[in-house]
Amino acid sequence: MSRIDASYIRGFADGEGSVSMSKKHNARLIRICNTEIALMREISEELTRLGIKHGFRDKKVPKAYKPQVVITVSDYNSIVMWKNKIGFSIKTKADRLDRLIAGYSDAFVRGKKLDNDVILKMYKSGAAITEIAEALGVGHSCIAYRLQKLGQYKVKYTRSA
Repeated sequence: MSRIDASYIRGFADGEGSVSMSKKHNARLIRICNTEIALMREISEELTRLGIKHGFRDKKVPKAYKPQVVITVSDYNSIVMWKNKIGFSIKTKADRLDRLIAGYSDAFVRGKKLDNDVILKMYKSGAAITEIAEALGVGHSCIAYRLQKLGQYKVKYTRSA
């Protein structure tokens, strides 16, 4: 049986994790980075068991440094699940997570009203999410989130072995 559970991940993320909000790219995510690859795999397995979608990838570091891996959670529903099932013990990280979740708006993004019909029309005509985002002046994660809520887009997650 694995020694990893939600409380272990909470403590680990308190020390090794971050909650990021980039206004420039309208990106919101939880990130954990560490050099202990086997441990990170166990954490990844527990996140999967908890139903939290996440990415698992090698982090590019200079050759003089030990290899690292990064776990990222950026899907809105998975971020909310993280809050409810894992959370953070450190108040500043818990508060930032609350602000991150509150930052997702169903009608407005950075003061811009987005028209779902326009987004759908562009998407169905073959425009890429990044092209739609650029045309509307918002981040690509905002468009992906909106299409996901409209049932038009499924996020594909892959993990490296």
